[in-house]
Amino acid sequence: MSVKNFELKIRKSFNKVRQEMDDHLTAINENTSEIQSLYDYIHSVEDKIEKINEKLENIQLFLSNFGLKVSHEKIRDLNLKQQELFIVLMREKDYVSYEQLSKQLGFTVEFLRNLVNSLLELNVPVLKRFKDNKDFVKLDDNFKSLQEEKEIVKIDPAVVKELSLYNENKKITEFLNDE
Repeated sequence: MSVKNFELKIRKSFNKVRQEMDDHLTAINENTSEIQSLYDYIHSVEDKIEKINEKLENIQLFLSNFGLKVSHEKIRDLNLKQQELFIVLMREKDYVSYEQLSKQLGFTVEFLRNLVNSLLELNVPVLKRFKDNKDFVKLDDNFKSLQEEKEIVKIDPAVVKELSLYNENKKITEFLNDE
């Protein structure tokens, strides 16, 4: 085989590889565009859900002015992990991100998403919001008040103790890491 034939074969091979890479790049760009449009769509749906949540809160407030309250008595017992999340959400005054909850509880973000969904399935009124590419959650304020008055959700004292111990250990670790 001569040097020219060898060079031609190499050029053909490189051209073939270049063409495949160009095709791959085109596919990536198309997928990126599709992902961006899906992201925009999800964002608009999240905005609409937030507006619906606000309207629902207003309806509940309106009904409560006439002595009518939305019943939350269908809530079943929460498991220990759900109780831990519930306690943290009860303490939060505003929306909190999954990342913040992850730091407070030591759970992964994905586990927390599943945990929040399980609370929703048990009729715990957790509100969700999507802002600045982050998901935020909080307990419904009316439900918090009702929980404080009537203790609808029963919390195991061991969970409160475990959560306190975890937070104390975390503070000690952070203090030691700062030194």
